[in-house]
Amino acid sequence: MAGALRGERVSLETVDIDKIDLVNQWFNDPLITKNLNVGVLPMSKDKTRDFLVRAQTPTATDRVFSINALDLPEGEEAYIGHIALHRIRSIDRTAELGIVIGMRQHLNKGYGTEAIKILLDFAFREMNLNRVSLTYKDFNLRGQKAYQKAGFQEEGRLREQVYNNGRYWDMVIMGILKKEYLAEKIT
Repeated sequence: MAGALRGERVSLETVDIDKIDLVNQWFNDPLITKNLNVGVLPMSKDKTRDFLVRAQTPTATDRVFSINALDLPEGEEAYIGHIALHRIRSIDRTAELGIVIGMRQHLNKGYGTEAIKILLDFAFREMNLNRVSLTYKDFNLRGQKAYQKAGFQEEGRLREQVYNNGRYWDMVIMGILKKEYLAEKIT
């Protein structure tokens, strides 16, 4: 990737390890982490540093980007989250999308949806992937709306897969194919 991937309000860039304190706050904020499909939380500062170090270098199976808001007032932190393609399988041309907007004040403002669209364009046009999938907990209505706006379709459910806040929830599986994405972009 040469330079940042840019949209109208968001750019996707190389992850900045100098933001460790900010990212560690995100990974230890229950409002933010309740929707993540990650390992053990809360996360120590050392584990956050390990994540950021790994995220700086694309691998055959993972591409992680920082999400930077372009329309914020001067002096306000632009680094608002991460988006990634995980478990990239070049032989099948598939990957799994993961996203987090870590700054509470920037939730529900369309940054996540735009970041997803930018990453899908990169995945399908530059990486030549055929399919991108994701999973989300069915209480994550904010995520569901963003995924649907970006063109993802529900493909199935893992019933009562997740226990949260005193009850079981489904894990929803969504996907989008290159031909669906390109057809949507043309019309």
